[in-house]
Amino acid sequence: MIGENIRIPKKGERVGAQGQNGTFIVSQISTARKTANLKLIGPIDYALREIPWGVLVFFDKPRSG
Repeated sequence: MIGENIRIPKKGERVGAQGQNGTFIVSQISTARKTANLKLIGPIDYALREIPWGVLVFFDKPRSG
């Protein structure tokens, strides 16, 4: 993983997480830990915390800024 180019998520982006079912919204980002908190899109109130950026699957095109 050394030297691997990992995309930095942005708050509000739609993502998936390897090993998880469903589509999530990035709700919070930790640049120090390189993790994100995610909230499931849908009727179920479900969230994932401290998910490493490297396991995220991005559904949105990268935004500048």
